[in-house]
Amino acid sequence: MDSNKKPVLSGNKVQFTADGMKTDDNMSVQTVIMVHKSQKSGYLFDFRTGISNSWVSHSSPGSYWTEGSYWQNGTATSQLTSAIALNNQRQISHFQANSAGSGTLYFKSRHLNNQFGTGEIEEVLIFNRQLNDAERAKVNYYLAQKWSLSADQVDSDGDGSSDQEESERGTDPVDSDSDDDMYLD
Repeated sequence: MDSNKKPVLSGNKVQFTADGMKTDDNMSVQTVIMVHKSQKSGYLFDFRTGISNSWVSHSSPGSYWTEGSYWQNGTATSQLTSAIALNNQRQISHFQANSAGSGTLYFKSRHLNNQFGTGEIEEVLIFNRQLNDAERAKVNYYLAQKWSLSADQVDSDGDGSSDQEESERGTDPVDSDSDDDMYLD
């Protein structure tokens, strides 16, 4: 590793240009939620030292994540693609696998510590289980507020109404049916 190309801490985010970071120890991972802005280059993260096909890279996401679920800014997508996750837009990405695995987690690099990604990571939350809808909505709302993501671009509870629309209507952005009328707000 070239000591001149380490991730740079700038304000409250880590900027990556030609290096990555990894966990020191194996960890159990089933859900990764991150606030990031990533270009379509290299790897966003890679977990293959513990689980096969568990990467998200510029060319494709591995089946460990594509067979699970993916949300972007609180909204579920029908299919995870690199174009969605690595679109050079600041976003909350929520990757959820169907099962937990254990291994070393690499950020912005391949598990062989090469093919580095470019972009910024502001926060990463890692869970060894799946989150339920209410937990996911609360985490999305918390991250959107903390990192000042535009309320018109985030739908924390995934009900089809942005947090801004819910605020204007007086409904709860973390409760998809806050008026208890049996319909999404």
